Amino acid sequence: MRAKHNGVTFDTNNWAKQLQKDYSKYSFDTGILEDKPENKPKYGETKQFAGITALQKGGKSDVMVSEVAKKFDEIYNWLIGAWSSKGRNRNNNEILKMLSEYARFLNKPDNKKRLENAVQAVVRNPILRGDYGENSNETAKKKGFNHLMIATGTFFENIKAALKRRGAK
Repeated sequence: MRAKHNGVTFDTNNWAKQLQKDYSKYSFDTGILEDKPENKPKYGETKQFAGITALQKGGKSDVMVSEVAKKFDEIYNWLIGAWSSKGRNRNNNEILKMLSEYARFLNKPDNKKRLENAVQAVVRNPILRGDYGENSNETAKKKGFNHLMIATGTFFENIKAALKRRGAK
């Protein structure tokens, strides 16, 4: 298809190929990228965390954040589900914002962290919004609030994203 406007000709036959080439230059790693011990919660002692209530952190536990992430993923499909257009997160506007940031980055790759934050938000924000449901009444009563997948915030704050150029080591 060729379009002409004010004497300028645009050839649109290769747009899809060019977009695919541009967008496939990079990949993202998202999830628990650096494993750490989970913190023990101090029940009865709360704090504000990411705009919600969480429990104060106690000492380190014997459970690693990756183990918590795996358990939550088996139950809630939190990692892939956030990207799904069919799942409970089909209205996840963070995906559109991330794609906009990606296009901006491809045009001017000067702010890698901004793009990584946008990718991270795709996975984190459904947890903050409560898209995966609520705690049981017993768990909510024990915690003193009802935010599924958040106790001390250790799991949540360790959800990260990293941009990698394909072919780079």
